[in-house]
Amino acid sequence: MSKRKVRKYEKELAAREEAERRLAEEKAKKEERERRNQESREAWQQMSPKQKQNTYVGLGIAAVIVVLILALLGSCGSGDDKSESSGVSDSSTTAVKETAEKVRKPGGATFTETGDGVVATFEVQDSFTKGTRISGAQMDTVDILEYAKANYPSAASVTVIGTFPLTDRYGNTEDDAVLDLLYTRDTLDRINFAGIQANRIWDLADRAIIHPDMQ
Repeated sequence: MSKRKVRKYEKELAAREEAERRLAEEKAKKEERERRNQESREAWQQMSPKQKQNTYVGLGIAAVIVVLILALLGSCGSGDDKSESSGVSDSSTTAVKETAEKVRKPGGATFTETGDGVVATFEVQDSFTKGTRISGAQMDTVDILEYAKANYPSAASVTVIGTFPLTDRYGNTEDDAVLDLLYTRDTLDRINFAGIQANRIWDLADRAIIHPDMQ
């Protein structure tokens, strides 16, 4: 194997490891949020009716105090805001215009720059049938690639990794990669996102690893 291919393989491997690391971190955060929510629900259930009533009253008072403080701060700072607004208006208008011209970021997708490439990770959404689940993932892939092409013009490649809960033969379920698709810059530049059919997007990948559950 040539040195160039070795470097390319090492970069792709590093990108996948980074994506898996981010996935593990997100999973840990999700589990922590669920644990805290469960603890809050259990604590709430154990409270007496009187304690719950006192909690509602306390929250109401806190909300009123916050509103009063914000009103006072707003009245005090109105003069300074007017003097500074003229200097900021031009730059803010330009920033909003540039942002509006960009493709909207797909919800739930994370993008990580790794070397000369970009790795995008998203969760494949479950559906009533396998076919509709695949169709949804294909449409998400189109949106991700369109966003990556517009916002990472210097990226030599874009890797799309889709995760989905899989259950092993022992009955254990955990999120795992069911899609691993690589698109080079040349391929991205050739795709017409206004006319591409979503069900063909995976066929255009320069490298595709697709789990049987997504075929």
